[in-house]
This record gives sequence, C-alpha cells and structure tokens, in this order.
Amino acid sequence: MQLSNNRGEANTKRWLADRGKVGPFHEAVKAVSCGGNILVDSTRPASVSQNQNWLTKASSKKIRIYGPVLIHRAKVILGENLVKTTYDRQLSSVDQVHIRWMIRRDMAEILCIEEESFEFPWADTDFTRCLRQRNCIGIVAEISGGVVGYMLYELHRTKVHILNFAVARTHRRLGIGTAMLTKLMSKLSSQRRNRIVLEVRETNLPAQVFFRSLGFLATSVLQDFYQDTTEDAYLMHFLTEANEDSTTRRLAG
Repeated sequence: MQLSNNRGEANTKRWLADRGKVGPFHEAVKAVSCGGNILVDSTRPASVSQNQNWLTKASSKKIRIYGPVLIHRAKVILGENLVKTTYDRQLSSVDQVHIRWMIRRDMAEILCIEEESFEFPWADTDFTRCLRQRNCIGIVAEISGGVVGYMLYELHRTKVHILNFAVARTHRRLGIGTAMLTKLMSKLSSQRRNRIVLEVRETNLPAQVFFRSLGFLATSVLQDFYQDTTEDAYLMHFLTEANEDSTTRRLAG
C-alpha cells in the first residue's frame, strides 16, 4: 500500500537520533541505560512536552513513558531489548479516538509510526512533498492528545487514492484503522467520487486481510510496482453500493 523509497529509513533514523540525544528525554533514559529497563505504558499517549517534563523527574531504574515518539526514541537510544512495552487492549471511555486533519507538528509522531511500520519508510521530505499537492490530504487518529495513526490520500475526479496508512504498533487491533477508513468511506458519493483505491504489497498479508474485512476487493496485480524491491502489489478497490455491481474483474481468494 505504501509508496516507499530507499532514502526514508536512513533519514528518519538520523532525525530521531539527533533529537533523542539532546534535552530532558536523553537525560532521563541515560539514568536507566546501565542495567535498568524502561517500562513503557502506551495505553494513554500524552504529548511530547508532557513526557519530557515527567521524565526529568524519574529517579527509579524503571520509568514509565507514553506515546509513540518517546517509545521510539527510547528504543533508538537503549536498544529494543531494554524497552518493554505493555498496554491494555481495550480503549476506555475516556480514550476515544479523535480523527482530525494532519498538521505540521504531528510529523514527529507520524515519522515514528512510519519507521516501525514499514521496511522502507517515508522521510519527512516525502510527506512534505506529498502534502504540497493540492489534491493530497492528511488525517491523523488521536487519543488523549497523542497521534496513534495517520492516513494520506489523493482526491481524483471519480476516486480517492490512499497513498500511506498506518497505525502505531501498540495501538493496532483496537479499531483505530477501521475508524479512519470509515471516516473516508463516508465521503464517497455515487454521483461523484464513488470508490477508494490503494496498493498493497503481495507479502503484506495482514493489510490484505484488514482491507478485505472492510469490503475491499483485489482487482489486479501490479508487477514490479515498488522501486525498492521487485515485489508485486495488489490493486484493491472499495466501491459504493450503487457501483459495486459494475466491477466484474476481481481476483479470487
């Protein structure tokens, strides 16, 4: 589904490393880097500033942090093995998902989710270039002030094309991706834009199952679709009910 490039991984890691090695966050995690574990509770992500202020006060060898940005920075600085993630699978009534337009200050959290979600992630410049197009729109899913998912899509005359879509690993299978897609589906009209299209890597079985569960159908195979690999992609469509019968070319399975 994601249009990847080879520059993304190096650029994103450099961006995170530069910001993770300075400021209150680095001082807090450095105190536990010698033998201590970080206990990460990502059920209720808070803002970066809230986390950094709290982390400066941490004195024990086990500290608790919230939000995908600081979780990712902890892993970058200390390594995957030192960071243990715990979270509740059920969203409480106060942790309702809020879907809104993407803004510039969301980018730090978006890049962290992007980095953990894709082998060939987009860089900051890729998001910027995309959002500068007049027909490109970004939305984010937010819980308790923290970004836990995002979607970029293009508006065309008769369709909506999803370019990039991900949910933070710690918040998957909670209905967040479904909420974002449902929001997008509500914008379809049989008189104008009547379909959503996207591309999914042939090896990305979880994404294929997810989209099929929401009514998407694979209609064709795009050979050698990605620049970073020779992997093929499935082109998937979601149609409004009035136009569903008009599509006859579908892949079995």
